Formats: sequence, C-alpha cells, structure tokens
Amino acid sequence: MHIIYCIGWGLKNSILSKKIRMQSYRKLPLHKLGYLRSGYSMRKKPETINSDDATIPTHWLIPMKAIYGRQKYHIDWEKIEPIELETSNKYAEYIAKEGDLLLYLRGYLKAIAIHQPPKNIFIHNNWAMFTPNENVNPEYIAWWFNHPKTQYHLKILATGSGTSFLTLKDLETIKVPLPSLDIQKKIADLQSLQEREVELMERLQFLRTQMINGLTRQFLEGH
Repeated sequence: MHIIYCIGWGLKNSILSKKIRMQSYRKLPLHKLGYLRSGYSMRKKPETINSDDATIPTHWLIPMKAIYGRQKYHIDWEKIEPIELETSNKYAEYIAKEGDLLLYLRGYLKAIAIHQPPKNIFIHNNWAMFTPNENVNPEYIAWWFNHPKTQYHLKILATGSGTSFLTLKDLETIKVPLPSLDIQKKIADLQSLQEREVELMERLQFLRTQMINGLTRQFLEGH
C-alpha cells in the first residue's frame, strides 16, 4: 500500500513539475546566492590515522567511498576518515556545517547538501563549499547541479587532459534559476520522493524475485 501511495503521489506531483517548468525564473550567479569558497588548499591530502594508531583524530575527511546515491547524493558518516591537524582557527571556515553544500570538483561534479554532520568535518581543496543565503534552499541547489542538463554543461566547462576538473571561477559565474523559496522546497521534496519511489520499486522487484524463486524451488523439490 505504501508503495502504491508513493507512486501515486509521485504521478500527482509530476503535474506540479510540469507547471514549474512552464514558468520562467531569474538567473543569478552562484556567488550571489551565498558564500562560495574552495576547500582548504593543501599541497597533498592529509594522511589518515590508522585504526591501530594511538593518535587521537582532531578532524575528519570525506572520502569518495562515503558518497552514495544516484542523482541525489548523500554522505555515509560511518565511512569518514580520521586525520590530525594542528589546532588553529585558520581551519574554521573549512569545517562543514548543517545546511552547507559541497561541490566535488574533480572527475565530474557532485553536489551534496550537508545534513547532521559530525564535528570537525574538514573540507580540502578537492571540494568547493557553498553556504546559501536565507532565501536559498541547499537541497534545491544540489538538485540543480546534479540535474543531467546541468551536468552536461559542466562537462563542457571542465578542463584537464586526464581527470577533468572545475575551478572556483567556473562555479562563480554559473547562473542558477531561482524560484521562490516555496517552489525550491517543492522541487527538493519532489526529488526526495522520486528517490524513495525508486528504492521502493527496487525492493518490490527483489521481493517478487524471492517469491518466484521460492515457488519454483518448491516445485522442483516436489518432483
């Protein structure tokens, strides 16, 4: 029943999405929508602390293995890596906080809205950080960056003969359509629902396969 309700709700809101597309919104450069900066610049990535090391970590890194999702990305906080940095206020603005947005600059861009981060999540210069203004929903900005159409244009912007990358200057000038805060939230909620719907459909398919396998196994065992 929950699956059917979820799918029905999704179909209902697909009508909403069409209405949203029909409207036009002003486009503003990303740097005018909040505070955009690069992660802390280091010559090399800080070394992680081994589990058998007696050193007490002061900060934590987000490795790529901690990132999961399809078109909406999340961070598995159980997979972050411990590091030790000197005690200094110079790292303060490079600590991820609730409501921040992280933009991975290498390979292809991933945008991740931060939720319930542990303390002292340190962001180095493979990432850009974005703290949105009050009239900007971070989940909406993440949705916009991760949308296939936006990703296509970002790939054109990206440079590099090996692993492509985006620069902070590239991000600063990117213009983002900005509807009202209410519409931003509706779009973000719609994406969350779509993601949940896909998960439920995959679960339904798995259960159906298990049921069919069980029935056919009973048939074979009975003969």
